[in-house]
Amino acid sequence: RNLPLAVAELAEPGLGLAGQLSGEAQISGTAARPDGRYRLSVSGFTMPQIRDAGLTPLAIEASGELANGRAGIDASVRGISEAPIRITGSLPTTPDGNLDLTIAGRIDLAIANRLAAGDGQRYAGSATADLRLTGTVAAPRAQGTVRLVGGRFEDVVNGILLADINATITGSERELVIQSLTARARNGGAITGSGRIALDPALAAEKLRLLVEQAGG
Repeated sequence: RNLPLAVAELAEPGLGLAGQLSGEAQISGTAARPDGRYRLSVSGFTMPQIRDAGLTPLAIEASGELANGRAGIDASVRGISEAPIRITGSLPTTPDGNLDLTIAGRIDLAIANRLAAGDGQRYAGSATADLRLTGTVAAPRAQGTVRLVGGRFEDVVNGILLADINATITGSERELVIQSLTARARNGGAITGSGRIALDPALAAEKLRLLVEQAGG
């Protein structure tokens, strides 16, 4: 049976959810330690934040088992890129439990164009993410790698054009490390960069180092 997500407005007016939820579940035990399995499907999912970002409605498929105070998850999210984003691992069924999730997939940077169009900016290329989320719900920790390949950024208003953008960024709970960054400017000059960005405010961030080489001729 399909359940419209708009019914959430009854509990919290102005939430703005839309889409259809369907699925099945066989659950026993207590609310804190449920046992069983589930399968859920959401079609046409959207909300104000998704619409404001210029994204089309998403399609979500998820299934898993519940046991020993944890909810397993094997999910796919379609609509962000041609290939689905995969989310696997498990979630705690209590607020103080630990997360153990892996997020992997490719994101088309062009999804930002609708949001940036008002500023005269355009993006192209793709970013491939392989991330792991741990810690608690209240204090999550992320680590993994994001690779940008064949990127392009154009700012018509300010006359900026960067092409052939390639970058590798790794992360941990304490910092982001830009291991490599290369790009080509409008005049043919090469841009390279590396550096660290602290995620912990108590730590001093190392500034990003950029090297710009003017094209000859």
